[in-house]
Amino acid sequence: MEAHDAQDRIDVSRRNLAAKLTELRKREARVREAIAPVRHLANPWLRLGLAVVVGYRLGRRAPAGPPGVAIAAHEPSFVHGLVRAGVMAVATAALRQLADEVIGRLRHDPPGDA
Repeated sequence: MEAHDAQDRIDVSRRNLAAKLTELRKREARVREAIAPVRHLANPWLRLGLAVVVGYRLGRRAPAGPPGVAIAAHEPSFVHGLVRAGVMAVATAALRQLADEVIGRLRHDPPGDA
């Protein structure tokens, strides 16, 4: 009789532990999804938009002095920032692809082979 009682308690404990573990895994998945920026950056339109914003901000100088002062002809324009952002996006994509290929080769090559 005691063996059944102990076994029942063990079974109940296992079920409770399994339920808690399942809930913990669900919470972990939700947190990972919420804080994983790489997942959101997989969208090429978002990357292009970020590249445009960064390129525009980097190409833009500090505000020119007081109103009425002419801006020098060599100041970067919005188009210049947009082109810079596009070039940066293409360069980043090319470097990422190259890095993926190199890492893929390193993972598939057995150590010691040259």
